[in-house]
Amino acid sequence: AGTVPGTVTVTATSGTASQTAPVTISAPATGTVEFVSATPQAIGVRGSAQSENSTIKFRIKDISGNPAINGTSVNFTMTGPSGGRQPSLGGEYIGADDGTPTTASVSTVNGEAVMSLISGSIAGTVTIAASVATPTGTASASSSAISIGGAIPSAAHFNLATTRFNLPGLVISNAQATISAYISDRFSNYNILAGTTVSFYTEGGAIDASNTIDASGKTSVVFRTQSPQPANVAITADEQAAIATLNTLYGLTIPLDGSVHPRDGWVTVLATVNGEESFTDTNGNGLYDAGVDSFMDLGEPYIDIDDNGVRDVNEFFVDANNNGVYDGQNGVWDGPGCSGTGCQQTKMIWTTHKLAFTGHAEPSSGGYCAASPGSFTIPNGGQQVFRFMVGDKNLNRMVPKTTITVTATKGTLTGQKTYTVPDGIGGPTEISFTLLDPDTDTTVDTAAVNIVVEPPVAEGVVGCQVSVTGTIQ
Repeated sequence: AGTVPGTVTVTATSGTASQTAPVTISAPATGTVEFVSATPQAIGVRGSAQSENSTIKFRIKDISGNPAINGTSVNFTMTGPSGGRQPSLGGEYIGADDGTPTTASVSTVNGEAVMSLISGSIAGTVTIAASVATPTGTASASSSAISIGGAIPSAAHFNLATTRFNLPGLVISNAQATISAYISDRFSNYNILAGTTVSFYTEGGAIDASNTIDASGKTSVVFRTQSPQPANVAITADEQAAIATLNTLYGLTIPLDGSVHPRDGWVTVLATVNGEESFTDTNGNGLYDAGVDSFMDLGEPYIDIDDNGVRDVNEFFVDANNNGVYDGQNGVWDGPGCSGTGCQQTKMIWTTHKLAFTGHAEPSSGGYCAASPGSFTIPNGGQQVFRFMVGDKNLNRMVPKTTITVTATKGTLTGQKTYTVPDGIGGPTEISFTLLDPDTDTTVDTAAVNIVVEPPVAEGVVGCQVSVTGTIQ
């Protein structure tokens, strides 16, 4: 029989007479199915501008381990992410778009069976199983997981992080922080966004203009302190009330005219990337449905210097459509496949992050450093509660790792005798502690409470010291 199946004709001849007889050589029985490859391993949802087709290849062998004969029938079955073609599902399918999205059949060529996967509008993981009939039943194998992702950054999946919030930008240049952007598509997939460019802007200091997303959906740039300084902005009623309380508690005369408040030292960093506005996929079809789904309506990116939540005429903006004017919300969802009047198929999405430029604590250098009360008399067996505050010229907290240390020449201290200022924005920093008379004698002793503020030397920031004197009986 040999190894090639088919029909053999045997002819017998005697003189001028001959006769023929057909002999059928059957194909060896099919024995095994092996997965070979899926190319590419990750594809994008429909309309994502990424590859929407993956070619899946299996190897079919007979019971002798040789390639199965041409024409061997192989059945395929797809599972995930939605498993169907109904309108409420994603629309992915294998083989021909013939109304049977999860099943298909092909015949082998040179021992291989090849099938195509076409993505729909839903992201997720897909596997393809191939099966053939054998003398004892069925042989089958499954592909590795094939990822269907959105490949378009989503506004709800875009945020910034920093290695440091508080920088001594009122004192020195080139204090640095690393700003990182984290991005994924609407399905929280980040691995197919590699190479996407993110642009950066800043209100104060300086920052790298752009960088590209890596395979983990992240990119980072360096921010540094330098000119320009943060913008001075109007004070709010709540800020005035908070400063008035500080004046009362510590006997200070901080002006309430807006020349002093923490937001005057805050810096806004802005990042932008092309993507889509986020939406709530109410029916799970992977598409925005007008009138059904709610969405995040974004205007053009801008830096909200005064933190009032609207773009004012003097505030920087990115002119995404180059028409020379600021364009706010357009009232329709923007993204691939959008159909609303005036919608944008590619939308510039954006997010921001706050940093702080801070300075000296020493009052002679513009800072604030005060204790309350300013003197004390502690009766026999009594105690005195103290409060202490420290901030820079805008009342922001000192640079991180600044230490506040409290000591007393007499009596016993309890409470916050030592404190290390954490990284962050806002301020000032306030602590409280108590000085106790630990004995029962009636001798009147002069005592002093000393509070020392020491920033890290490398920051170039000047601390401060306050001494409060009194008596302990």
